[in-house]
Amino acid sequence: MSSSEDPYTVLGVDRTASREEISRAFRALARSRHPDSPTGDRDSYARIRDAYEALSRGRADADGEAGAGPERGVSIPVRVRRPRPRRGRDAHAELRVELAQAVYGGTASLHAAGGARLEVAVPPGTGDGARLRLRGRGSAGAHGGPPGDLVATVRVAAHPVFRRDGDDLRAPLVLGYAEMVLGTEARVAALDGSEITVAVCPGTMPGSTVRVPGRGVPARAPGASAGALLLEVTLDVPAGPLTGDQRAALHRLSGLLPPPRKAPRR
Repeated sequence: MSSSEDPYTVLGVDRTASREEISRAFRALARSRHPDSPTGDRDSYARIRDAYEALSRGRADADGEAGAGPERGVSIPVRVRRPRPRRGRDAHAELRVELAQAVYGGTASLHAAGGARLEVAVPPGTGDGARLRLRGRGSAGAHGGPPGDLVATVRVAAHPVFRRDGDDLRAPLVLGYAEMVLGTEARVAALDGSEITVAVCPGTMPGSTVRVPGRGVPARAPGASAGALLLEVTLDVPAGPLTGDQRAALHRLSGLLPPPRKAPRR
C-alpha cells in the first residue's frame, strides 16, 4: 500500500469501524487475495495487509485520521482454501493398424504429443473406430493431481483381398468353369498367412458363398464362437482370345451339357 492511500478505503470500512469490523473485512479480503488462493495475487494481498497493519499501529495522516483503531499486535488468523488437486485432461490420437493386427491382436506404434513413441497393445477383434485408453499418458494434472489418459482411436487400413464383416472375414474365391461344374478342392491363403483347403461342391454357381467356420475373427469371450471365412465365388473367364479348336470344343460341350438352372440373359 502506498503512503497516500487511506487504509480504511483499502479495507472497505468506515472510519468509525470497530476492531472486530476491521478484522472481519481484512479476513474476507485476505481469503480472496492471498497468493495461494485461485483468485489472489501477491501485490493485492500485500496492499490489504499493509492497510491492516497501519490501522493496527494506529497510524493515519490528517486526511485519513483513523483514531485509535485496533490494538497493535492483534493477530488475525486467515484460512486460505488451497486449490484442490485436478486431474489432467485426456489427450487424443489416432492409431493406424493393419487388418491382421486388428483381427488377431498385436502391438502398434503410436507417436504421442512431444514426439514420444508408444507401443500400444491391440486386443484381438479390435474394430475400426474402437478406442484404446492408455492410463496416465495424457496431460499433467494441476496442484498435484494425477495425469489424464491418452485415448487412441483405432483406424484399420483396407486390405487388398480381405474385408471384415462383423466377426466374419470375406474374400473372393476365383474358380474356373470346370472347377465350378465338377467341383474341386481349392487352396486358399488365409489372412494369418496360413494355407487352407476348401471343398467346392459340384455345380457351384457364381455369386455363391463358401463358408469356412472358425477362420474369421477369433472368439473374444469364454464360450463365444469365432467368426467364419466367407469365400465369394466368382468365375474366372479366360482373358485372351480363343483358338479355333478351343471355340469348337466349347460349342460341342455346350450342346452336351444340361440346361442352366437360371434362364440365360437375352
